[in-house]
Amino acid sequence: MRVTWIKCAVFFAGFLFLGCSDASNSIDVQRQLQTDSMTEEEVYSSDIPSAESLQLDQKTILEAIPAHISEKICVGEITQSLDADIDICKDNVVMKGTLELREFTEDEVKSLLKNSKFIDNPDELDIEIDGSYLCIRKNGYKKYQEIIDTETCDINELSKCADDFLQEFDDHWIQKEGNTFSAEEGSIYNFQAVAMLHDTILEMKSKPVSFRSDGSLLNGKLGDFEIQADYKVQEETEASLMEFSEIIENLKKLLQDGTIVPVPSGEAIKKVRLCYMVEQHAKTYDFYPVWNFEVSYTAEWLKGSDGPHATRYVVLDACTGELVEYHIGGPE
Repeated sequence: MRVTWIKCAVFFAGFLFLGCSDASNSIDVQRQLQTDSMTEEEVYSSDIPSAESLQLDQKTILEAIPAHISEKICVGEITQSLDADIDICKDNVVMKGTLELREFTEDEVKSLLKNSKFIDNPDELDIEIDGSYLCIRKNGYKKYQEIIDTETCDINELSKCADDFLQEFDDHWIQKEGNTFSAEEGSIYNFQAVAMLHDTILEMKSKPVSFRSDGSLLNGKLGDFEIQADYKVQEETEASLMEFSEIIENLKKLLQDGTIVPVPSGEAIKKVRLCYMVEQHAKTYDFYPVWNFEVSYTAEWLKGSDGPHATRYVVLDACTGELVEYHIGGPE
């Protein structure tokens, strides 16, 4: 009878609480619901886990992450500000696992390109393969041509063509940037692309991206396409994420214990991104989710150039909160 009364009281209290708050976005409510679902034996057990130790599901953790964070962290007489949009794809499951280098074959490449609207005749292509390196070039295409004009080409239309070609070839490549000009043979659009994993960018320590490619379109058709290295997923599992509030607490501790220092220029952290970090081991790569804290920063050696640029400031492991990387004016 006493156990039944306790359970009823807990249920009633939980009902009142849910009626007065937005339960879908409350981590505290989710913890309470986990506690309420415990068995009678667990209620009276001395091994009851604390509310803090209960592992929340990933979806709950992701949904609780705000779209923007504004906070000031005091470090002695210096303050490090966060005034950042948080970039995260909440619809995807965040994973961790192992990638391996993708080794192309000529038959595979021809199969990928056989129905491409950007290639008139596949037999006119030179295909060079060396393991994970791939270069496709139209016979006779000159990679570097003299610029005649930069004003007459429709860069938006050509950029869309490059996007479409990348989707045809493999949808984990996305265009990062491009430029266009008129040359002797016609309009040329050069583009660079980066590899994504589950719609999230793949990065590497001290490098902004881990896998990249570049190509050219001549009059809207493929001129060349070169991949330095590509990957395929060997194995992966759902990552056990820390709550975002705990990640921020870890950032505060790192600042306050002197492991990292505030941005010298006084700049606020302007962007926080959840992405994947990869670490290479011979022909395989471990990948795991990280939080990138970014600032707009101009190092001394960059002053007088084009101005500030976005760079990583601090990178924390999204599963453990541990410091992965810390620098100013680094790879970007």
